Amino acid sequence: VLTKPATPRAVPPACILPVTAGFRGNILVTETVTEALQRALAEAEPEDMICATGSLYVVGQVKQELALRKS
Repeated sequence: VLTKPATPRAVPPACILPVTAGFRGNILVTETVTEALQRALAEAEPEDMICATGSLYVVGQVKQELALRKS
């Protein structure tokens, strides 16, 4: 799932999409980290691992989103 953090310097995920041309599977594009996490969780099987990578902004927003889901 390609996305961007909520920061004005973020590169639009559509600009990164061409780099994924040789990847296997479906590449999804979302505009927010929240939506990306929702899509990843919806696509994952119970035994799958979801790995959030990218900038610290993305990882930080994923951590915040997961913390909100726990509370």
